[in-house]
Amino acid sequence: MLKPFVIDKLSCQRQDTVLFSDLCFQLDVSGMLLVEGANGSGKSSLLRLLAGLATPASGDILWHGKSIFNCAAKFNPHIHYLGHNNGLRLDLTVAENLRSADKEILSSLQLHKHTFSLARSLSAGQKRKVALAKLFSAQKKLWLLDEPLTALDAETQALFLSHLQEHLRQDGMAVISSHQPISLPTVNMQTVRLGIGWAERFVRSPTNTQSDL
Repeated sequence: MLKPFVIDKLSCQRQDTVLFSDLCFQLDVSGMLLVEGANGSGKSSLLRLLAGLATPASGDILWHGKSIFNCAAKFNPHIHYLGHNNGLRLDLTVAENLRSADKEILSSLQLHKHTFSLARSLSAGQKRKVALAKLFSAQKKLWLLDEPLTALDAETQALFLSHLQEHLRQDGMAVISSHQPISLPTVNMQTVRLGIGWAERFVRSPTNTQSDL
């Protein structure tokens, strides 16, 4: 049975350098892919490809059997992409950037006292928290997150992992790049480890065993 999100022989090239080629994986509901690799190995490039923000050198990305490059209007409403720049308007306040966010979410992220602060006045960690507030409030099916734990304290990292686990429990899906370890004991987590010109994929089961694919 075809999975909702399928990556078929995907290749990415930056100028004359092949970052990865013939990458394949499938995500079902409640599925997660962790993308690992050194700086420059193609993690951010892969996330941008999956969000439809860049074009692959070859291969395709399918959403319910159709190429995302041919059905963006049907794909985009179901995804939430978070890149390095947080997606904030620095000349707007926290409230204006969020438009609508649950007060409980704001409080849990310690943003309730910064509602009317301009985004440009926030620290790097606070800006990331605003981006997470947008993520938690959006309720999209597929999370595409590039280093979401960057600049976050330990308490906020734990909060993020709690929201991620709940998202997956409710039939959501996620592709996440991270330098920090992400452990979700009850989740069958696929992992892609990227290096310049190569990629390997394996599965971490809930019992923490690994199997090469």
